[in-house]
Amino acid sequence: MTEKATTEKGLLQICHGKLIPEYSSAYALRCVRFLKRWPHRQVISVGGLIFKDQSSGMISQYRSIILTGYAILLRNRSLEILISKGTFMRNKYRRVLNDAVEKSDIIVLEGPWQYPLIKDKIDHQLLIYDAHNVESVLRVDNKWESYVKDLEQELCQQADLVLTVSESDTSEFANKFEVPISKIKTIPEGFVKNEIPWKGIGSNELIFIGSAYLPNITAAKKLIEMATELPQFKFKIVETVYRALRKRDLPTNVTLMGILNEVQKSQELSCSLLALNPVEFGSGRNLKINDYVSHGVPLITTEIGSRGFEPELRDLFFIEAVNKFNEKIIEISKSEKTLALRSAEMRKYAEKNNYSMTQDTAYEVISNLKKRS
Repeated sequence: MTEKATTEKGLLQICHGKLIPEYSSAYALRCVRFLKRWPHRQVISVGGLIFKDQSSGMISQYRSIILTGYAILLRNRSLEILISKGTFMRNKYRRVLNDAVEKSDIIVLEGPWQYPLIKDKIDHQLLIYDAHNVESVLRVDNKWESYVKDLEQELCQQADLVLTVSESDTSEFANKFEVPISKIKTIPEGFVKNEIPWKGIGSNELIFIGSAYLPNITAAKKLIEMATELPQFKFKIVETVYRALRKRDLPTNVTLMGILNEVQKSQELSCSLLALNPVEFGSGRNLKINDYVSHGVPLITTEIGSRGFEPELRDLFFIEAVNKFNEKIIEISKSEKTLALRSAEMRKYAEKNNYSMTQDTAYEVISNLKKRS
């Protein structure tokens, strides 16, 4: 892959991990789709399970095998920390990053991690922090908690604009880091229109979608415990969370499906009786719920798993504590009429609040900021 950056001043998104294909994670989906309307856009990413440098359209992702391997050995969500410190960062990527920053007039950081690598290069550019989570909240009692909190605080104070995915995150940034509310804009994920109808009535399949980060890993392990007590149901676990689970520990009614493309994922969602979200901690908005809602799959979720969604939509969820999930699964699996009504209302909500509106809002917010500058 040749080292190149856009030749016109434009918008640069700086990311980490696997972005190609875009459905590899909820993080990747937001990075790729969120600012799709912006002209002269470049997206670069480094680290994660990438084994060769690769480009697709405006997206370029760069391998860093030593960095990723070291992060796996260290555990404790170390990949992002190592990236922020520039540990084992290839000179090739540093050149690409510096060149791209110089040739852009808007910098969007998809996470705080590469801010230390570019902060001395920021001159005339607008700096935007697209905060997928409040990262220090995800690292409570982690050895990096204080480091991450300081990093987030510095970036929030230096950024011209902070974008969040939920009102609760907006409040957290404003209160925790003393960021003026006028500098924060909440832009939740939109919903992708899905043409495949939900046909889960009569099915015994339950689905959970999750990338490999701690709240999802913990939730997936809870699902495995549920499966041992509910042998009459089949549990499907989708996306990269499977990497943290040991196959030999699985009951026979649990299937690890890994990463599915959009068509495959739609098919699995459409034939599932229920979607499950037993997430008990974390930050941001659970983007897996966007998939569930778009497909009209009736959802059992925890209170924290439903955070960031409008009350109108939350009213369509079955919200329970994790220790009540088994009981709720059995109860509502028998109520076909209720499930059908919830499914129809969820799809109606998704069509009304589609991704096009999210992209329009993001374009308008950044355009207005650029005009003011």
